[in-house]
Amino acid sequence: LASMHVSTKCLLLVALLAQAVRPGGCISFSNSTSQRVMEASSLAKDPIMFGLAEEKLAQFPETESHQSWFGRLGNAMWSVAAGALLIPLSLALLWINERRNARQESLISLGRSQARSVAAEACEEADNDGMLVHLDFADAHGIAEVKDSRFPSVRMASGCLRLRSRVQVFQWQETKKQEKRKDRLGGGESTVTRYFYDKRWCDQAVDSSNFCERSDHLNTVKVPNLILGHEEVTNSQVKYGASYDLPPALVQQLGAFRDASTLVKGKLSVGSSKFELNVHDRWFYHPAKTGEPKVGSVRVQFDYVPDGPATVLALQANSTFLPYRLVSRGLCGGISDDDLKKRLLAEGRKTVANFTTKMRAHLDLSCVCAAVAIWWPCASQTWLRHRSLLLSTGTWD
Repeated sequence: LASMHVSTKCLLLVALLAQAVRPGGCISFSNSTSQRVMEASSLAKDPIMFGLAEEKLAQFPETESHQSWFGRLGNAMWSVAAGALLIPLSLALLWINERRNARQESLISLGRSQARSVAAEACEEADNDGMLVHLDFADAHGIAEVKDSRFPSVRMASGCLRLRSRVQVFQWQETKKQEKRKDRLGGGESTVTRYFYDKRWCDQAVDSSNFCERSDHLNTVKVPNLILGHEEVTNSQVKYGASYDLPPALVQQLGAFRDASTLVKGKLSVGSSKFELNVHDRWFYHPAKTGEPKVGSVRVQFDYVPDGPATVLALQANSTFLPYRLVSRGLCGGISDDDLKKRLLAEGRKTVANFTTKMRAHLDLSCVCAAVAIWWPCASQTWLRHRSLLLSTGTWD
């Protein structure tokens, strides 16, 4: 240790004390501590390795915050108050969830008993209108053109059911790790927050202005005005067999994606930014991938669902399909087949907005019922206690 610099000796002394001090207040040295001291001394003799170690430690800054005993008590009281307020809401959500599960089980049971298998090439729209039909062994064909809105050069005139693109940017990411320590005196609590930084591919730009260490971890995007993340285009005109049209809701359930890098004709570009295809991972990179990517680099991947066989289980409405939903079937199922078909078709044509309004009404009603269920026992006990007090004092009339 005599050959070390003064600052190095100070660092070793601090590390030694931090490893040796025990919660009881005494200082002890173990074999592992001595080994770490020997490793630190050998590290300090190598200026290059010592510089790398200092740089690595500088990437993990830490902050410390303190909370008094009164602050902890206040947070606990707020938690209790919030929990009491959330009880009616939780009961309402539980009731809605159980109701949805019961409806789903009923729907599956009815679907199993009422589904009718239909040949995809047979034209039986009149007989099966308003019925739950099952079609298999037919192909879905995309008729309309499909193209990516961010990259217009990626398009297919036909034969594509779904086209999906994913744009990522290479960014610094900040990770926080907190450690809570209770004070020996006063009942307070200290929180030590350590910050770790690494680089990774992200689906959205990361704002580095909120980092603890901003100077060495600045995030940029080398392709300006490019929308990051996932984007998907569904073919607006899809034929199933020779007689049926698939609605977009059913097309979106087809998930046999394949690589679509071969659909790119010529160079892929956004403004003046050119992307190059990497044949190993099938991503397009800007700048071209020659090694470790730099912060701000952008990459793009394309995949699509081509024409192919599909299976349909839905409510038939002429030559297209609708969702199969629960409807009222009268007392003990006493409803005619024609009325049942009309109700199923009317329910299948409802939009998401209709169900959102209905769900809000159920939620409001269940919240009121839960609040009454909680308030009524408390109010009853208070009234009985007050009545007993009046009877004991002789003031009850």
